[in-house]
Amino acid sequence: MSADSSQREMDICICCPFPFLAPVAEIARGSRVAVGAEDVFTEDRGAFTGGVSALQLKSVGAKYVVIGHSERRHGNIASETDETFNLKTRKVLDAGLEAILCVGETKAEYEAALNKAVCALQLSKGLAGVSASEMSRITIAYEP
Repeated sequence: MSADSSQREMDICICCPFPFLAPVAEIARGSRVAVGAEDVFTEDRGAFTGGVSALQLKSVGAKYVVIGHSERRHGNIASETDETFNLKTRKVLDAGLEAILCVGETKAEYEAALNKAVCALQLSKGLAGVSASEMSRITIAYEP
């Protein structure tokens, strides 16, 4: 590591399950470590048992939200779509939070040499309607 690279500013974030957000945010308060949520729900309010809105995440100290993790994208937990991830991204940005948008192909897509096309499509759909100025609040994570 060069002297220049060791002096770079970088963001540090711990993304944890919802029940731990408030205590982790309290521990991290005053440090360079930010706190993020592992997911967000698509609605701001209503009768959605277990759904946690972006505003709720913000209220307990979250600054970042992971969107489109492979476990949600490829069916381990849910089979959410790029359109759902786009809605979640919009909710996160509208709440004043920062999004960590995950993209990545399955093993079969990789083996078929579709990885670049798959990621390009996920980015196109996941970032639809996001302005150039809002991109400063989005981190893209390659997570196959």
